[in-house]
Amino acid sequence: MEGLIEFSLYESLISQGHSVGVGIELSELFAWQIDFFRLYRGDKFHAIYEEFISEGEVVGVGRVLAAEFVHQNRPYQAYYYEDGQQQGYYDAEGNGIQKALLKAPFKYNQRISSSFNYNRFHPVLKQRMPHTGTDYAAPLGTPVIAVGDGEIIESRYRGVNGNVVQIQHNGMYKTAYLHLNGFGPGIKKGVQVKQGQVIGYVGRTGRVTGVHLHYTLYKKQRPC
Repeated sequence: MEGLIEFSLYESLISQGHSVGVGIELSELFAWQIDFFRLYRGDKFHAIYEEFISEGEVVGVGRVLAAEFVHQNRPYQAYYYEDGQQQGYYDAEGNGIQKALLKAPFKYNQRISSSFNYNRFHPVLKQRMPHTGTDYAAPLGTPVIAVGDGEIIESRYRGVNGNVVQIQHNGMYKTAYLHLNGFGPGIKKGVQVKQGQVIGYVGRTGRVTGVHLHYTLYKKQRPC
């Protein structure tokens, strides 16, 4: 499969008769290298992928085996490899292309005081309402770190959420850090940060009952 970007990856796939499912695989595969919300006309892609066939007709698509995406004249490659002990996608030099986010925004383990729960009883409002994130009980001033590389898209005081930092990691993931006591050195909107960099400090700003960090991971704008 190959194609040329005119407006968006989705529109190009549809207009050129390709599977949207392969487009989803490509956007997730290259999510750490390419912002798929900022593609350029003239970008192009090539992919070799599995197809599921029933009675002579294609009924679905499987794993992408090899792909190249040329973005702003820069090529990005991905090759699937497995040997029984490991599996994943690598570039032509054998480097893994899928980065991982840290499991928690701290250098040391902190106690979870409230987990992700769509039916949680709110301790302040005294009613059940979704809790779309994880609360960490940690001492006041504990450094909070970025779980991955990205761009600060929000760094300000925001009412009931207190001091907030949001990081856009790529076109797929972003993270939010709420109720901070303060912000890390140089942390402001538009700044690029690295995984493990201090972005703020645990506090109790906004509508809270005690010192903690509320942390949320978003995938395609949905908390998860």
